[in-house]
Amino acid sequence: MVALIRDEDKLFLQPLQSELGPPLINHRPIKDHDRHPLQQDDLLEVAGVQMVVTIDAPTREAPAP
Repeated sequence: MVALIRDEDKLFLQPLQSELGPPLINHRPIKDHDRHPLQQDDLLEVAGVQMVVTIDAPTREAPAP
């Protein structure tokens, strides 16, 4: 399990728990629980699922329901 965190204009991956091996960023294992900065087109792999980072616009707060 990982968390994706937006802090100002930067995006980070923070590993939380891993039973299937560490998450990978660009094929490199992340073995600690610190935040790791992500860049456009980084390849993430978590529990065998691959994802590509796409940062196309700043995030906006969703309106309250």
